[in-house]
Amino acid sequence: MESESEELTRASEQSGQILGQARSQGVGVNADSQMMDKLREILSKIATVSHRPNLPWEVNLIESRDVNAFTIGGGKIFFYRGAFGNLID
Repeated sequence: MESESEELTRASEQSGQILGQARSQGVGVNADSQMMDKLREILSKIATVSHRPNLPWEVNLIESRDVNAFTIGGGKIFFYRGAFGNLID
């Protein structure tokens, strides 16, 4: 078990590592402002009704055709572009 403070610290560090690794491999991160606006809008609706509405919720879009999405806790959510099927182009 970790405290909420520990969770937020860990998630922030891991988020930086995940995004930094993608960028170092030449993979775009949060580059599609229109898609990011949609994801943030959806997340804000979900966050307000979650059991932890006061987390510093954050969504990230990794420009990869991989079909995946995940969270690392602490309100950090990641989507790979491929998760959106034919909405890629």
